[in-house]
Amino acid sequence: MENTFTAKQIAAAVGVNDRTIRTRANKDKWASVLKPGRGGQIPHYIFASLPSDCLLYTSDAADERSSVD
Repeated sequence: MENTFTAKQIAAAVGVNDRTIRTRANKDKWASVLKPGRGGQIPHYIFASLPSDCLLYTSDAADERSSVD
């Protein structure tokens, strides 16, 4: 199973607004999969395709998420 993150999760890890993440993801064409969510399909960005400046923060979040499961 791939690690995926929503814009909201990435924004919380990086310390920016989730709109900033969505704008950058659209501009840079980050790989994502659509998953059902409130109000329709929500893009979940694939960890391996995130830019390096986001990877450090989201890898810490992935570690925390997997230790809770």
